[in-house]
Amino acid sequence: VIALAGTYNQQVTISKSGITLEGRGAVIDTLTQNGIRVTPTASNIIVRGFTVVHTKSHAIFVEGANVLIEGNTVYHSILENGTLSNGVITCGNNAWGSGIKAERGSSYVTFRNNISRDNCGEGIASTMSHNVVIEGNTSYDNKNVNIYIDNSYFVKVSNNLSYCTQSGTRPIGIALG
Repeated sequence: VIALAGTYNQQVTISKSGITLEGRGAVIDTLTQNGIRVTPTASNIIVRGFTVVHTKSHAIFVEGANVLIEGNTVYHSILENGTLSNGVITCGNNAWGSGIKAERGSSYVTFRNNISRDNCGEGIASTMSHNVVIEGNTSYDNKNVNIYIDNSYFVKVSNNLSYCTQSGTRPIGIALG
C-alpha cells in the first residue's frame, strides 16, 4: 500500500499479515491514541517513509511479529503528557508513551533508520518484547530517555545516535528497566 504525499488526519491500523505500507511524503497528523498501529494479529509487516505527529500516545505502536519499521520520522507526539502551542511542545511529568514502541508480546521487530525527536515520552522503546533490533536510528530531545529497553530479551541496540540539544533538561542515551 502506497500513501501519496499529503496529510492524513487519522490513525492507521494494520491488523492483517503480509502488508507493506509505504509513505511517499505522507504525514499522519492525528490526535488519536496512535498514529500507526500494528496489532497482535499482524505479522510480516513493513512500515516505511512516514512522518507521524500530534498523537495522544505512541506514534508508531507495534504489537505484532516480524515487523520492520524503517525510515520514519516521529515528533511532537505523546500529547497525553504535554501540550503543543504555536509549534512549541511543553511536556508534563505524568505517564508517557513512546515515539516508536515494540509493545509486550511483540517479537522479531526491527526499528531501523528512524528519527524520533521532541516527544513527551521516550524516543524509541521495547517493552516486554523479544528479538528486537534497534539500529541506525536518531533519537533526541525527547522528554524521557531516547532509547529505552524494559523487561525485554534478545534485544540488539547498535549504531544509533542519541543526544540532547537542551543541556541538563532532558535525559540522553539508553536506559534499561
